[in-house]
Amino acid sequence: MARRATFIKQTREKYAAVLLLDAGNALAGTEGLATTSKGAANIEAMNLLAYDAMTLGEQDLSLGPTLLRERMKEARFPFLSANTVISETGKLFAQPYVILNVGGRQVGIVGLTEPLPKLPKIAGEKETFLVKDPIQFGRPYVEKALKEAEIVILLSHMGQALDEALAAQVSGIDVIIGGKDRTVLVPNRHGAMGPVVAQAGSQGQLVGLIELKIDRTGAVAAFSGKSELLTEKFANDPDMLKLLDKYR
Repeated sequence: MARRATFIKQTREKYAAVLLLDAGNALAGTEGLATTSKGAANIEAMNLLAYDAMTLGEQDLSLGPTLLRERMKEARFPFLSANTVISETGKLFAQPYVILNVGGRQVGIVGLTEPLPKLPKIAGEKETFLVKDPIQFGRPYVEKALKEAEIVILLSHMGQALDEALAAQVSGIDVIIGGKDRTVLVPNRHGAMGPVVAQAGSQGQLVGLIELKIDRTGAVAAFSGKSELLTEKFANDPDMLKLLDKYR
């Protein structure tokens, strides 16, 4: 995280308009500060880095509704999922999408989570999560975002196959930032005129960078990008180290 902070600061110095997004499974794990702090350290670190949005993954949902609501209140950025509901009420748990002004343009970001069966109830919880079919329940929100924004980004934790299936059914998505597959997918076009798609691995070892050139109509005229391995060439950011030391 401390090296990531340095990379992000360098990127913001280079570009005038930057969006910082996370494609899910950012708050829970099997070891480290994510586990011992139940995601609180992750949220504080992401706040320090000024994240713009994250989508929910299955590990995030493993915290349960009560803890996850606490993390959402602590976050200075929205949690997104257009297809995660509370089983007992059928109500969406998080925001389905958000519209942000980035460099003078309206950018819509829609969050989708991989389809899961009804999750087991956590001890002491009165509610359970249900993740519905992402294409069936996510598509209407993608279409709403397309009407409200010039540029639409799908922030997905449902895997490349479902990402591409949705892109084939709904035209107009500009970028798909994916997760779940734990793979590195260097930015590329899905089809001749389809969205730019990318993934940046797992465990926070890499950070993905996509540079977009947007024309007057709001279309992606050109793009480039990479997945950067956070090696020792990126110094540990002292502010981030100070923050993380509170949790050690």
